[in-house]
Amino acid sequence: MILQPLVAADWSMNILMQRFARIEILSVQYHEEKHLSLLRMPLVSEGVLEYRRPDYLKKAMLKPEQESFAADKEIITLTKNGKITRQIAMSDYPPLTAFVAAYLALLSGDQKELSRHYAHQLSGKEDHWRLMLKPKDKTIRQYVQEIIITGAKDRIHSINNIDAEGDSSLMILQE
Repeated sequence: MILQPLVAADWSMNILMQRFARIEILSVQYHEEKHLSLLRMPLVSEGVLEYRRPDYLKKAMLKPEQESFAADKEIITLTKNGKITRQIAMSDYPPLTAFVAAYLALLSGDQKELSRHYAHQLSGKEDHWRLMLKPKDKTIRQYVQEIIITGAKDRIHSINNIDAEGDSSLMILQE
C-alpha cells in the first residue's frame, strides 16, 4: 500500500470568504498613515476598527483627535469628541457606498456583493495572502484606483487604499 502525502486545500477566494463569513464581531487597533502629494510628511492617526455582522463598521480615531466614522445599515454617522456632527444616507454618496460595501462584503464573507463592486485578485498562500480590489464602476474609479489588503488566514494585517490621484492611506491592523 502506497500512502499519498496529505496536501492542504488550495488557498482560494472561496476559502478566504468562508473564513471571513465565520466572524461575528471584530475589534482591532490600527495605525494609519495617509500619504498625500501635497504634504511632505504623512498624516498619522491611531484608533480602533470595529465590525459587527452583518452591516456595522466603525473607524474610531483616537489620536491625534477623537473622531469616528460609523456605517450602520444605510446610515453613516460622523462624530467628533463624542458628539454627532453629521448623519448621511449612503445612497446619497455612491462612491462612499461602494467603499463601505467592499469592507462589509469582505468581512461578512459575501463574495457576490464584493464582486458586484470590485474586480478582485487573490494571491499568496493561506498564511500570507494579498487581495487586490479594483472598482468596476467608472464613477468610483474617479476616487479609488485600488485597495490592497494583506493578511493571514482570516486576519487582515493591512489595508492600503490608493486613490485615483495616487495618494494613499495605509492602515496596519494590530490584534
